[in-house]
Amino acid sequence: MVLMPDGRTLCVANGGILTHPESGRAKLNLDSMKPSIVLIDINDGSLIARFEPPPTLSRLSLRHLAVGKDAKVWFGAQWEGNDMDTPPLIGHAGPDRGLVFAPLNEQTLSKLGNYVGSVAANGDGSQIAFTSPFGGHAVIVDATTGKVASVIEQKKICGVTGRMSGFVFSSELGQMSGRQFPVAWDNHMQHLRTGA
Repeated sequence: MVLMPDGRTLCVANGGILTHPESGRAKLNLDSMKPSIVLIDINDGSLIARFEPPPTLSRLSLRHLAVGKDAKVWFGAQWEGNDMDTPPLIGHAGPDRGLVFAPLNEQTLSKLGNYVGSVAANGDGSQIAFTSPFGGHAVIVDATTGKVASVIEQKKICGVTGRMSGFVFSSELGQMSGRQFPVAWDNHMQHLRTGA
């Protein structure tokens, strides 16, 4: 979930996958998934809007969010359908547009391995990064057009956070910012701002 720039709207990604403590991580409802992105008023908890993918993409688990330029909420998804499919995995959502998928070509989509692990906006929100540890790539798109700005190849890449002029990436194999560390980084990272 992310708090929108207005300070009163919460955006939540609902992956749509049912699990239960007695079943471990087993996915119990793949045939009846209902993924969505919702906007909630934090003052009274009321639902402002709900966006769902079309029925043909009901197995597209919407999971990761970042707010970019013009308060566009970008999302990254994980496909729970046939491994041979190449559904759209990234896009943006908003009250005036619903869900809009980024225009990625088949070759770029294949680099994400049907799995987006993390999403982040750079410092000014002009670019959005999507990582895939399964595909071993990060895709960076222009937040205005949705077009690909660059693609980075790195084995098990997943953690990402924005900087003013770009991004910091980490991997499950211990790499961060071009350096090797004797740890296995978690798949998520947050830039903490310090000072008065």
